[in-house]
Order: sequence, then C-alpha cells, then structure tokens
Amino acid sequence: MTPRRQYLLNIAWSSVGAVALILSGLIVAPFLIRQLGAERYGVWTLALSLVDYFWLIDFGVRPATVKLTAEYRALEQWDRLNSLLSTAAAYSLVMGGLILLGFWSSAHIIADFLHIQDPNFPFLLRVVSLIWGMGLVFNTFSAMLEGFQRFDLSNHVFVLYSLLRSIALPVTIYLGYGLREMGYAVLILQIATYAAFLTAAILVYPRMRIGLALVTKETALNIFQYARQMTSSIVSLRLLSAGMPALIAYFLPVRFVTYYTATQKLFEYGMEGIGRVSLIIVPRTSDWLARGKRDAIVYLGYYANSYAAVAWLAMCSFLAVYGTSFFRLWVNDDFATHTETLVIVMAAGQALWPGLTICTAILTGIGKFGVFSNYILLEAVLTLTGAALVLPNLGLPYVAALVGVLLTLNRCLNLARLYCREFQLRPVSFLWRVYAWPVTLASTGVLCLYLTRKLLIPGATWSQLLVVGSIYVTLYVLAAFFLILHPDHRRLVRQFVRKYV
Repeated sequence: MTPRRQYLLNIAWSSVGAVALILSGLIVAPFLIRQLGAERYGVWTLALSLVDYFWLIDFGVRPATVKLTAEYRALEQWDRLNSLLSTAAAYSLVMGGLILLGFWSSAHIIADFLHIQDPNFPFLLRVVSLIWGMGLVFNTFSAMLEGFQRFDLSNHVFVLYSLLRSIALPVTIYLGYGLREMGYAVLILQIATYAAFLTAAILVYPRMRIGLALVTKETALNIFQYARQMTSSIVSLRLLSAGMPALIAYFLPVRFVTYYTATQKLFEYGMEGIGRVSLIIVPRTSDWLARGKRDAIVYLGYYANSYAAVAWLAMCSFLAVYGTSFFRLWVNDDFATHTETLVIVMAAGQALWPGLTICTAILTGIGKFGVFSNYILLEAVLTLTGAALVLPNLGLPYVAALVGVLLTLNRCLNLARLYCREFQLRPVSFLWRVYAWPVTLASTGVLCLYLTRKLLIPGATWSQLLVVGSIYVTLYVLAAFFLILHPDHRRLVRQFVRKYV
C-alpha cells in the first residue's frame, strides 16, 4: 500500500472512530442521565474524571513511544524498537502499580473530602483506577500501532469497544442494576480491548520482543528526553479534566458536575474527529522530518489547520443558536434550563482554539512541543485558580467564560506565535490564512440560523432540528468546498465522486 493511500485510509478510519464515539455518547449519555438522575450520574462522571490524575504518572512516555516507534520504523532499527517497547512497558507496569495502590487505599478519604455520600463512589474509584492501571501498560501497544501508522487496526478496536460499551451500560441500567454493575461492565470491556491491542500489535510487528533483558538505561534516557517536552502538557490536561469536576463537586451540589461535564463532553465529541487526525499527523511528521521533508510539513500546517477550523466552527455555530433546544430534547427540561447560558458561553469561548490543533500535532511530531507544553501548564493553573474564585459566587457560565478566554489567548494566539517562530512564518499572515474564510463562513451561519430560529423553525421537535441541521450542514459543506478546500483537494474529491458515486 502506498504511503498516500495509507494516510487517507488512516484519516477515514479515524473519522469512523470519531463518529462511533460521538454516536455512542449522544445516545448513551442522555439515557443514563435520565435513568440515574443528575446526582448519581454526577457521581459516575466524577469517579471517571478523578482517576484521570492517574495518567499524570505517564510523564509523556506514550507520546514518546509513538514518536520513536515511527522514527525507528522509518530507519528500520528493529533492535532499538524492541528495547523501546520493553522499556516503556516496564516503566508503566511499575509506576502504574504504585499509583493503583495509592488510589485503592485512599478512595474513602477522597469521598469524604468531596462530601460524596454515595457508598458506590469509593468502589467506582477503585475499579476505574484498576482499569487505568492496566491501560497504562497496554497503551504501549496501542502507541506502537500509531507509530506504525496502523490507525485502521487501532480504530477497529476502538469502534468495537465503543459499540459494546454503548450497549452494555444502558442494558445494565435497564435490567435494574446500578453504578457498581456499570463499573464491572466497563472493567470487562476494557480488559478485552487491551487484549485486542496486544494481538493487533503482534500481527503488525511479528519481530516484536518484550523482556526485562531489553530494558536499557540508554533507551529510557531517549524516551524521557523526548517525553520531558510533553510532561507539562500532560499534567495540565489531567489537572483540568479531573480538577474542574472536583472543584464543582466541592463548591456546588454534585448534580452541577453533570450539567458542566455533559455540556463540555458534547464539545469534546466534536473535537474527536480533529483530535484523531492529529494523532495521525504526529507520526507522519516524525517520518517526514527523518526523511528531510520540512517543506511538506509547512504545507500541511496551512491547509490542515484551516480544515480543522471550518469543521469545528460548524458545530459551534449550530450549538450557539440551537443548543438549548437540542439539550431539551436530548436530555430533559431541567438539564436544558441549567445549561441554557452555559452552552452559548462554551460555543463562543471555545470557537477559535481547535483551529490550531494541527499545530500542536506538528510541533509534537518534530520534537518542538516543550515550550508550548509549559504554557499549557500555566494555563491550567490559572484556569483552576480562577475557577476556585469564581465558582462560589458567580457560577458555571462565568467559569466557562474564563476557560474560553484563557484557551483563546494561549492555544490560539500564543500557539500561533510559537509555531510561526519555528517555521519562520509571519503570525498575522498565518492566522489570516487559517481563519479568514472559516470565521466568515461561521459568522454568516450564526446569523442565518438565528433568523431561522426566530422567524421560521424554533427547533421545538427533533424533526425541526433535523431539518434545520441537514440544510445548514449541506449549505455549509458546499460553501466550504468552493471557498476553503485547496484546489488539489477539490480535484481529488471530484475524482472520488466520479469513480464511486
């Protein structure tokens, strides 16, 4: 298979994985919220998010494994690759076991500190920490698949897991079981998923050898030399994903965890497609850099960021206008009432930064992510500090506004500055080339949607939302095709349509 065909296949399968996650989330989340109630669902979400702290101990080993796997594969250095996998797995096994013991023994202390009275909460913390403990080790093999650019296989596994989970959790609740049984169901599914990743890794790389004899100090130094540039970013992302629900639970009733996290999760579903393309770009840019194709990397940065911006703004523009109507139908009136302002603030505050997500993937792939990683950590500290001050007095919408401002300042403007400095580009010209048409298109879309909601279709039923959404997406995609898509890519699309349609 040619590299270009493999690249397009990776994008296709990554898109399928993103769609699977989005569909499962859109179907499962509202069912669980309605059946469990906002408070018990908040307990479930809080347990899942708190164990995200567990991943702090990774310290960038997984992204380092992806990057170095791609490099050693390109150079056909198989002995170094086996040493890499063995060293990464050994580190993960030791550190994962230590952290697992810590969570296992402190579950009740955490529950008391957050004022969580539900007796299932400590149990869920222990089960989920066991899941992530095993995942820390088996992530070595999923990282190897990404380094080999076999996203088709990794996404096969992910899609199957998403499908089974989206069936298992609702069935568990429908049969009259509760949070404990949900924890057991996820544990069983994750063990099967880890086994599938290991099997796929063996099939892709038959020469793979894992053993203590292959663990070397030199390999460990190579891993952490690259991983150290990721450490601040990983710490910050885990602090945000786990720290925000914890702060909300500490200052407000636990049901507000549901209101915030479920709304934020909807935006994260939208980020899945972009994020999965970013995963493909990391090993690809590592490969290109090893082969001296720096100009191709710069070209990739222009068009891929613009495509990410236009895709993301399509969702933000729709939710900014019809988000409350969607939540009322998706969950219930209570949820829509508590998130009416929140969804608008999130849509506005998070509108720009995902458009430069590809920049972070490129900087990661070429090993120049360290400086921006430190800025992300600073952003996380400012976000959580500000949230602790804002939450008790002003509430969730003001926290969402604070998050949006900091995201835009750091992950849009500051990231563009650092990226352009690395590739000797002009930041203003780069931002204009990436955002000019996507922002114009989305702004026009918001105005049209607002007039449509006020004058024609209020979005009171699913059929109304489907009609508006279908028309909007069709017109939006057509406009993006002619205004934003690169001429070479338009030609490829036309060739594909003529051949297969």
